[in-house]
Amino acid sequence: MASQSDEKKRRLPRACDMCKRKKIRCDSDQMPGKRCSNCVAFNLQCTHVEAMNSLGSAKGYVQTLEGRLDKMEELFKHRVPGFNLDAELREETEEGSSALQVRRGDQDQDVARLSENLSRTLSIRPDTAFFGMSCVRWKIYRLRRQQYFGRERTTSNELLVRRREQFWNRQSKYPMRMNDTVPVYVFPDPDLMLTLVTLYFTHYNSYLPLLHRPTFEKAMADGEHWTDHLYAGTLLLVCALGARHSNDPRIFSTQPGGSEAGWKYFEQLTSFQTALQDRTSTTLYELQIHCLSVLYLQAVGLWETVATQIGLALRMAQQIGAHVHKNRPPNARDEAWKRAFWVLIFLDVSHACHYGRPVALRYEDFDIGFPLECDDIYWNHPDSARRFRQPADRPSALSFFVCLLKLVNTIAYVKRSIYHTRNPMILMGGQRRPPETEIVSSLDAFLNQWLQSVPEHLRWNPNNQDGLFFNQSAFLHITYHYTRILVHRPYLPAPQSIATCRDAALATLDVVEAQRRRGYIQSMHLVSCVNSTTLTMLLILWNGAEDPFKTREIQRVAICMDMLKGVENRLPMAGAFWDVIAELVSPDTSHSSSRRSRQGSRDSAGSSHSQPAFLYPNVRVNPEQQGSSASTPSNYPSRSGHATRASHSHQGRAS
Repeated sequence: MASQSDEKKRRLPRACDMCKRKKIRCDSDQMPGKRCSNCVAFNLQCTHVEAMNSLGSAKGYVQTLEGRLDKMEELFKHRVPGFNLDAELREETEEGSSALQVRRGDQDQDVARLSENLSRTLSIRPDTAFFGMSCVRWKIYRLRRQQYFGRERTTSNELLVRRREQFWNRQSKYPMRMNDTVPVYVFPDPDLMLTLVTLYFTHYNSYLPLLHRPTFEKAMADGEHWTDHLYAGTLLLVCALGARHSNDPRIFSTQPGGSEAGWKYFEQLTSFQTALQDRTSTTLYELQIHCLSVLYLQAVGLWETVATQIGLALRMAQQIGAHVHKNRPPNARDEAWKRAFWVLIFLDVSHACHYGRPVALRYEDFDIGFPLECDDIYWNHPDSARRFRQPADRPSALSFFVCLLKLVNTIAYVKRSIYHTRNPMILMGGQRRPPETEIVSSLDAFLNQWLQSVPEHLRWNPNNQDGLFFNQSAFLHITYHYTRILVHRPYLPAPQSIATCRDAALATLDVVEAQRRRGYIQSMHLVSCVNSTTLTMLLILWNGAEDPFKTREIQRVAICMDMLKGVENRLPMAGAFWDVIAELVSPDTSHSSSRRSRQGSRDSAGSSHSQPAFLYPNVRVNPEQQGSSASTPSNYPSRSGHATRASHSHQGRAS
């Protein structure tokens, strides 16, 4: 009996250490030398050390697990500061089980819980970064998971049992010198800060819904900007943008009234924006900071640095897979990332189009869905089935953004199909490309379908009494008519293209005139659209048989000029556009001296304006006026000749 007991004690457990960790079948008791086939395949030692280390009892096993869990939580808190693990686990548990009863609470508690879920700053390790299907590393991982382990959810570390650390742990070998000092920010006075935040959400977030307002304001009320430097940077940029719409003397660094409103807040973020950072960790706040920085740089006229920052932010978003579809129920975290990504797409396409550059991210490179057409206040509800559900009788302010994004995707397609630098079919051996007439016809049909799909509350109505929906409708239709012009402008002076561009330009003037009576939207995107539309109409007039200064359309140009002048104090590029148009509509060059004197008066007030010589580089110069004045644009269109049709493969025409 004793010998049988000793034999049982000496008996090896059925599964070896490796098979036990991988949770796969082990045949060590049936193999020669007690070495299982899995260890033989991977050339590993077949050990039973961990399995022999008996914990003695279920209680001891639980205590050991609890101890390990405590250590892991401490390590996680150190690695990802500010992340609320308890809230994350509660959210996943509630979403994963429909049978769980959701605890009800008042509205303040719901907002607080939602704020906790959104306010975390998730970091990622290199082995959890996103890898697309073209990456052979992704393919091998997937193949080995299926072949050896029969399951999908396995990390790269588990697959590479024998990896050599000297070839993998590169960051510890080449540490980057980083400034770990927490920045010391200077915030506006509390009353001013509340005002600036309100102005931001009124004039910016209503059109580009980057931030979830209840979460953002809850974090501000809780003083999170004193403890989280990333949220503090986001708040400062929000204040900087809000300052563009404020006349409070406290928002200026020097004398009030200049175009540097809010610069004192923006410049505090320069060290963050220019630092060489470890791109293996990206947070939502960082992505939002880049979006807000681009908006401010556009507002002050520093457009040269915008494209670089947009490209960096898009790469950061791709690094964590923010550009791919998530097949799971809607939640606050995914929606916040989705909004940030789509704002970047809008900024990228808008900037690329107005300045004749290629877009940084093509439509086929991402498949993330549009943001939900659900207002911020409906993101959370005690009943999980009613979360992210907009009431049927209440139009959503997010419907505008979704309609705008559909137009943005169309503009990106126009850029690639009409304004391409090289025929995309050349690489494939010169395969047949659809005729441009066919492309234009399909784009016209799509734009007509888009117009019919616009919700009722966003259809153009100059008498719309709802201020928000009126402004959103104006924003939408100015962009729509600009897109029509963008499609047909390369084909001028073809009669159909002239008719389409003229109709779109006059429709834009009608919208701008209605805006003048109720207040302009201070948006660089709209300013650029109106400027391009006006210049296109002037181009048509210059090449017409009639004297342009005797036409009725030339008088309506004053509508656009009034808009540019109305916003030039806070959007300096609008003043530069005004100078170009004023030069073009002047019957002689005597206007140049008045423009120069006007330029000097604005410069003395602290505003810096430069003439944008990049506009319409393909329009033929009038030899009579070329060189007559140093301030005359080199691309001044001929009033008696005909515009030369530019090559259809030049990116610079999209402006």
